[in-house]
Formats: sequence, structure tokens, C-alpha cells
Amino acid sequence: MVLALLAACTGAQGPAGSAGPAAPAGPEAPVGMAGAGIQPEMLELFQGMAVTAAYLDESMAIEAGYVATEDCVASPVGAMGMHYMNVGLLTDGDIDPSQPQVLMYVPSETGPKLAGFEYFMPLGPPGSPIPDPAPPAPSLAGHTFNGPMEGHDENMPPHYDLHIWAWMANPDGLFEDFNPSLSC
Repeated sequence: MVLALLAACTGAQGPAGSAGPAAPAGPEAPVGMAGAGIQPEMLELFQGMAVTAAYLDESMAIEAGYVATEDCVASPVGAMGMHYMNVGLLTDGDIDPSQPQVLMYVPSETGPKLAGFEYFMPLGPPGSPIPDPAPPAPSLAGHTFNGPMEGHDENMPPHYDLHIWAWMANPDGLFEDFNPSLSC
């Protein structure tokens, strides 16, 4: 998983059949993190991964204010898992790469395992319609958020969201909503 993320972030040519140009070398190579070939927008992804590494231990997420929802979200195309939401981060309306509002865990025999995280931008109170016109979709790590969309239940506001499968590989892609390799 880490190698796939590094390849995505650097744009480096990987094993045969992988896409992406090689990072520049020589005097034209940038300095610092960019000098390592890391695309600047992907630094946002690394911020999310750095902070959520502590939440590989579910008790640390709970201590940090994340609260588990009751349901494990699944569909015929895969699972999102159990969402642990930080209400303080959900309601502030800010998208900060170092503060994902939602963590996604999947059940296991030894307890919930962190699969990824989600950024969430509410567009009004729960039960309200999507604003017309809706504000522009935010973007993070070079990807535009999904939406606008209605809340998925009566307690969820209309919103934009972006899932990032940083801790369990998603064969459909790092930013896809559902992970077909996971189940509830």
C-alpha cells in the first residue's frame, strides 16, 4: 500500500505496465519534498496519513473525539465500513488535510481495523435540501470531492465528501467511495 501511495505521489515509473513519468533528475529537479519527486498536492494526502496513523489503534480515535456510528456501510459493490465521526470537525465547515472529519474502520476478529479516512463538507443542517446554487466542490490531494449529495439519513446534512483508502488497499482506486475487497 505504501509503495502504491508513493508511486501515486511521485508520479514515478513503477513496475512494467504502471503509468506516470519518472521524477526529474539533475539540476532541473526541485528542492525539498518536491526534490524527492513528490507532487505538491499529494502532500495533503501525506498530512492525512500522518495524523491518522495514530488511529490505527481505535482507542486513540475515541480519545481524540471520534464517535462510532452503529452501522457498517456496505453495498453490492463493496464496503465503506463503520464511520467514526468527529462532530467538532464536521460542524466547523473547514477542510484541513491534517484533520479528516471521518475515519473508516472495518470489523475484524480482533476488533475494528482502520481502512481509511474521509473529508466531509456539510452544506446545511440535517434534512435541508442541497443549496441552489450549490457552492463549488472542494478538492484535496488533486481530487474533487463527490457531490453535492443529500444526507444518507435524517441525521446527515447535504454535503460533499472524499474517501481515501490509505490503510487498506482499494483495487478500484484510492479515492473511490466503496472498497470491493472489504465487507461488513
